[in-house]
Amino acid sequence: SYATGGGSAGNVEAQSIDALVDTLAYVDSVINPYEASGGADQQSIENLMKIAPKRFKHRFRAVTQEDYFYLALEASSDVAKVSVKQQRGKITLYLIPHGQQKMPLPSRGLKKVVRDYLGERAPATVELEVMQAEYIRVNVSLGIELSEWEYASSIKSSINDVLDAFLHPVTGGKESSGWEFGSLPSLADVYNLLHSIEGIDEVPSLTLALSNGSNYSIHSPQMPSLDKNTIISSGSHSVE
Repeated sequence: SYATGGGSAGNVEAQSIDALVDTLAYVDSVINPYEASGGADQQSIENLMKIAPKRFKHRFRAVTQEDYFYLALEASSDVAKVSVKQQRGKITLYLIPHGQQKMPLPSRGLKKVVRDYLGERAPATVELEVMQAEYIRVNVSLGIELSEWEYASSIKSSINDVLDAFLHPVTGGKESSGWEFGSLPSLADVYNLLHSIEGIDEVPSLTLALSNGSNYSIHSPQMPSLDKNTIISSGSHSVE
């Protein structure tokens, strides 16, 4: 069992709190100079069933990389994905929160929540750092042939929406469960995704260009490798 509070509704902007719940002697007025952050909604049953069994293994102590991984997920239900980098005497965690933005970024409050939670469970000799994830943007360039030219404008808009959804780090991918750190979409997956859009007859050209300068295409299909602590996000797309 555990207690929950106000959840994400408490993450308010700076200078939006201007009243006390209870009157205090000699206090004339109040204001919050910084935004309130770090609040998360109650975890889902699906999320609970994923991380709770790991408690029997880590016993609330951070020793292995796997321990840090699951304890970071346990620290807040707002943590959607995490990657752990372990060096001698130092642990770095890269966080991705839940969010609809192309590149969801953890708030200062969320990073503090995770750092404090792990700090209480990690050895005192370990240096702990909590950071936002390192994103690699995927820019898709493609040429399409249409079955009906009159729908070109709406089809182009649909392509951008479909690619943005497919490449979202948290909710994208074929299973809508997001992308793993260090992984890239295959040309076949993108090709099949485009063919699922009504009105597209053929896709004669397709190139995926990464923001780090690498690319792969139908004519040069060799996929580049990514650092295991980076994750993809949707970039800007070009349709002809």
